Amino acid sequence: MAIVEDADRAGRHSGLPVLYSLLAKYGLLLLLAILVAVFSLLLPKSFPTVFNLRNTLGSQAIILLIALGLMVPFAAGVFDLSIGYWVGLSSMLAVGLQVDQKLPGEVAILIVLVLAVVVGLINGMIVTIFKVDSLIATLGSGSIVYGVTEAYSNGFPISGPLPSWFTDITYPGFLSMPWSVWFVLIVTVLLWLLLGYTTIGRRVYVVGENRRAAELAGIPVKSYIQFSFVMSAVLGAAAGIVVASSARVGQPTEGPEYLLPGFTAAFLGTAAIRPGRLNPWGTVIAVMLLAVTLSGLLQLGVPSYVQDFFNGVMLITAMAIAVYASRRRAANSAVSRPKSVEAERETDDIAS
Repeated sequence: MAIVEDADRAGRHSGLPVLYSLLAKYGLLLLLAILVAVFSLLLPKSFPTVFNLRNTLGSQAIILLIALGLMVPFAAGVFDLSIGYWVGLSSMLAVGLQVDQKLPGEVAILIVLVLAVVVGLINGMIVTIFKVDSLIATLGSGSIVYGVTEAYSNGFPISGPLPSWFTDITYPGFLSMPWSVWFVLIVTVLLWLLLGYTTIGRRVYVVGENRRAAELAGIPVKSYIQFSFVMSAVLGAAAGIVVASSARVGQPTEGPEYLLPGFTAAFLGTAAIRPGRLNPWGTVIAVMLLAVTLSGLLQLGVPSYVQDFFNGVMLITAMAIAVYASRRRAANSAVSRPKSVEAERETDDIAS
């Protein structure tokens, strides 16, 4: 701590804290810009094109929805491993309810979203009422969801005629970008407003950072944890609907493969915009950074199996960055304000 204090005192007069703050907030965005420039120079005919941009953004809409879904429980201090399996069931139901049960597409989507709320509430109850660790609880519920998916589909894909508006979700729309990209952008803005500018969002962060302090301040911790699981399940359902629209078929094995890149993006996002804290725009930048890197490497002829190595390495790196950024944020907060003032302001924040 003494080293941090000395560095900060020396930096106040040199302007280094300002530079460090800018790099901490926008370093990931700068790295993304550098990668885009490098790949554009190396691949001038294929990388810096509207076609490549459209494909890259369209393919990442699903991962971004999952990363945002994972981010909310993380912010509340819990994990949701069931979201990957719920993506698969949502995809199956979105197609199956229309093809097999002959329901209108709007009704099928509504049913999927309502079931998502139920799944989220069940996860939240298991964690908050029965005190089961969130990793174990959601891994178990995810396995149950996967079993339901297999039972509903009998292990076979479901396909059939679907309305054009449903299949057009992933087709180019405004400014030649897929409608799914605009949908994810709207979701990101709403989540940013919710977490950053409402009492609900502030309390979610407080619950995740100091659950005991939140309880002492009178915050209904159980309710906010349950809320985070509901948000995760709803965003997972939205991802499943996009998957179904893109594939035009319900695949019983779809979903779990998105977990790893989703986890990576959520944690890597703590290194941008609001260092040390999970945030929507940091998650967006992280998803794009991963997507641009993989797209560029594959276009350069790197074997496709490198993607698995890359995701694993990036997950470890993202976790390390998240831990470091969180500790750095806590250290800076402790140094910049006396403990009495810190406690007083934390209490005010919690109470609000």
